[in-house]
Amino acid sequence: MPTRLTILCNRIIEAGWLAALIVVPLYFNPSSTRIFEADKVALLRSVAVIMALAWVVKAIEMWLAGRRKGSAPAAEASAETASWRARLRHPIILAALLLIVSYGLASVFSILPALSLWGQYDRLQGLYTVAAYLVFFFSILGLLRTRVQLHRLITAALLASVPVALYGILQHFDVRLWGWSYDVSVRVHSTMGNAIYLAAYLGLALPLAVYRLIETKRLGGAWLRLSVYLVLIVLHLLCILFTQSRGPVLGLAVGVLFGVLLWMLARRRWRWAKGVLGLGAAFAVLLVIVNLPNSPLSFVQDIPYLNRLARIANTEGSAVGRVLIWEGATALAADDPARLVIGYGPEAIRYAFYPYHTAEIGNLEGWDVVPDRMHNESFDVIVSTGLVGLLIYLLLFTGIVYYAFRWLGVMPSSKDRTLFLTLWFAGALVMVVGLRLVAQTWTFSGVALAAGLLGGALLYLTVYAFIAPRREDAAEAPAAPHPWMLLILLLFAGIMGHFVEINVGIAVSATRLYFWIYTGLLMALALYVERRTDAAGEAPAASEETPRPAPKKKAGASSKKAGASSKKAKKRKRQPKPSFSARLPEGLVSLSLMAGLMLGTVAFSFFSRSVADEFALAIRGFVLALWILTGLLLAVELYAMNGTWLSLRSLAFYGVVAWLPALAFILFKDVVAGGRLFYLALYNLIVLAVLMAFAVWARRAEGPRLQKIAPMSLVAGVVLAVAAGVFIHQTNIQIVQANLYHNGARSAMQQQRYDPAITQYRRALALDPGQGLYQLELAQALVSKGVYTQVAASQRDQLFGEAEDILLDAVTTNPFEPYHRAQLAEIHRIWSMVSEDQTRQASSREKAVSYLDEALQYNRQNILFLKKWAQIEEQFGNPAEALEMYEELLRWDSTDVSLYLQLGETYQAKQRWQDAAAMYEGALRQRRRLPEAQRHLVTVYQQLGRPGKALQAGRRLVALEPDSLANHTLVLDLYQRTGQCNGALQQTRASLDRWPDNEALQTQASAVTQQCTDG
Repeated sequence: MPTRLTILCNRIIEAGWLAALIVVPLYFNPSSTRIFEADKVALLRSVAVIMALAWVVKAIEMWLAGRRKGSAPAAEASAETASWRARLRHPIILAALLLIVSYGLASVFSILPALSLWGQYDRLQGLYTVAAYLVFFFSILGLLRTRVQLHRLITAALLASVPVALYGILQHFDVRLWGWSYDVSVRVHSTMGNAIYLAAYLGLALPLAVYRLIETKRLGGAWLRLSVYLVLIVLHLLCILFTQSRGPVLGLAVGVLFGVLLWMLARRRWRWAKGVLGLGAAFAVLLVIVNLPNSPLSFVQDIPYLNRLARIANTEGSAVGRVLIWEGATALAADDPARLVIGYGPEAIRYAFYPYHTAEIGNLEGWDVVPDRMHNESFDVIVSTGLVGLLIYLLLFTGIVYYAFRWLGVMPSSKDRTLFLTLWFAGALVMVVGLRLVAQTWTFSGVALAAGLLGGALLYLTVYAFIAPRREDAAEAPAAPHPWMLLILLLFAGIMGHFVEINVGIAVSATRLYFWIYTGLLMALALYVERRTDAAGEAPAASEETPRPAPKKKAGASSKKAGASSKKAKKRKRQPKPSFSARLPEGLVSLSLMAGLMLGTVAFSFFSRSVADEFALAIRGFVLALWILTGLLLAVELYAMNGTWLSLRSLAFYGVVAWLPALAFILFKDVVAGGRLFYLALYNLIVLAVLMAFAVWARRAEGPRLQKIAPMSLVAGVVLAVAAGVFIHQTNIQIVQANLYHNGARSAMQQQRYDPAITQYRRALALDPGQGLYQLELAQALVSKGVYTQVAASQRDQLFGEAEDILLDAVTTNPFEPYHRAQLAEIHRIWSMVSEDQTRQASSREKAVSYLDEALQYNRQNILFLKKWAQIEEQFGNPAEALEMYEELLRWDSTDVSLYLQLGETYQAKQRWQDAAAMYEGALRQRRRLPEAQRHLVTVYQQLGRPGKALQAGRRLVALEPDSLANHTLVLDLYQRTGQCNGALQQTRASLDRWPDNEALQTQASAVTQQCTDG
């Protein structure tokens, strides 16, 4: 029998995967700079560390308790060990282990080993995070044993999806709960921060909602439960539609195709299966026709929500950008044979890709955005972990598809298995080699690999649909379907949709987490759930929360003899009053805790920074609505489990437990501005409290039949818990705290408050040492203080010197980041301008040229670096070379407004008025609302003898900056010069209306009035 400690560890592990399913999709932190992805990963890793701690403590406890030979714990430990040995021989589990090994080797030999271990600033998807995903995979595989656990897992995933989908729909209808800096009503982002990520996540959550709906219908469920899940599915689909994301929609279509086709084949509906294949082929043909140039169906490109699917092959925008990135990826992979084998290291793509960041990519994606992902999982794997990692990646997905087909009964014989593997790999080979021969490039090999694998799987199912009926006629009756066939099928459909999406997009924390949990669940369902060989010793179908009812009286026990029992005997045998937990319905406690975690996460995410009162009221309404909707969802689930509706006691329990975490953040809303760290600490404590509450409450329901705890296990558990807490704080919590300081520093810089900004940057670096972005911006803050504030020359030199030292340290930490060298060049360029020491001027000029030349060694086509080079040439006495470079850069990128303005100023300084006018007009074509260009045009047009044009530019300038007295005065002067009295009078009245007490304006107005009256 297990000990109390092993049971507690099991419950902590389960609480961990339930918490991750809820908080990762929902959590975001507006108080930080990154807001979404990196903060989600930090929280996910913290939960994984707690789960890993529970695994280690459980292993120690079992080892210590099992040292007593012949004891129940010894037998349990032996059975557990034997069970894991058997599991580790399974190809899917072996592939998962090899995956972490390949990531470990790639990290050791990475160009930036520390970065590959901990992850880069924006995503944190290094070896540490990959190991965290596998903690969830092995936890599901090892501990999910009962229907009640499965029920909780599905409910947790669906609970998280409700606010995500609902918030996305509210965004579409422009219901604002948060102040986004850009319009998110056209393509909604919800809590994921990106439309593609949102659709990809909902595409993974959707199969569980479909499962609940079908199971409810199959078991004759109540109409209310059916309605709840039907509405939830509609919410998912609407939100996916409002994202207008092509990759996830294609993935959803492929998942539906596989799911429906496998359902028909598994149920021997051969004609229906052939019809599904026909519909799938027709859809594929229509998609190709719609995307053809001059297609007869080109009108689809103008239909809302379908137009993006009809422009997959568009020659502009993101599609072209991805092709260019794939070209760079193929060149990068082929550049070094050794790196082709082992990769450049996880998270090192950005820094390895710099030499391949061409002008074309920069023009499309932005020069300050260097790709850190290839928008194709195959290329990501090759660049990160090499061909070794690619082979393991293929082994993993091959194993998932192979065994899913076997479990679903569509691969009954060894010949079928051979046929599948042949078509699976042949499809990949034909697609990759065929596209290489047709396109004369490996650019599309990543997409071709995924398409070929899927095509091979579909071809096998097509062949099976035609040959299986003939085989069945001559054979015995088919084997009974797998008891979990429906859920296995839906999970597999979700995984296949995910496979499609990540090969045309980017996998993120939520989708990777759900993939690994689904894979573990797929294996647990197929192999282990409710098997009597349970290594943990639990009754497979038992509920961890089943209340223990009071014993009933036996029939016939109402005799006079029994009724005449003495009062003493009654006192001795009196049944104790049931505990409060025993009087609650089964599952209420765990579901209420999950609802509380969900609502608390929503409240934290929206209240974690100061919000306007209008938003605060809307957020409270949103949380209240979720509280009610979640209560309805849990009510129908508890009714399905217990057969009765909730009592007032149960409703009150749910109301309090589910509302308390959210209420904490709502009550403390007003302290957010000065207490962001407090808010973050409060949320972390709430997550930990919910984890422990779930574990302790579930453990109490196990009953008294447990072994004693080994004392050394408790000591080891306490020591390891302290160590894990320190580790979590240093590797996850501190980096989020650092980002809060970073956000505060950026706000101070925008307000030109340099001393507070420098202090905040220093605090951020103290918590996250060596973070290149913080070092870069701290150096900029120090230089800005030296330039824009009144400081002595010695103090200014000290500030510049400190900035240089910080960036030199950043270069040492990450020698592959050219922006640090470019910023060093900028520092010395400015230093040479502001310094009065001629020696310093000469030294800074030399260093500026040297550092910028080093930056260009990493990326010779970077327009940002080349513009700095032109500025240096112009400043250091080579105006002709600078002008030539500016003109060349404008030919590279005709959309760069700053180049137009720079060239306009250069031409203006050379009195090339016509050329200057052309540049400013070009800048306005790129950005119509540009006051700086209009201001320059006023002067240029006057020099060209075009007073009318100058007046038009002046009037546009006033419209753009109506609160500028200088602009009004300029236009008034232009009216006077052109002799337009009516216009001058109107401008005079408009100016006096704004500044009635301005004496200079009153004097000028009197002169205008006199001039016009005399005229």
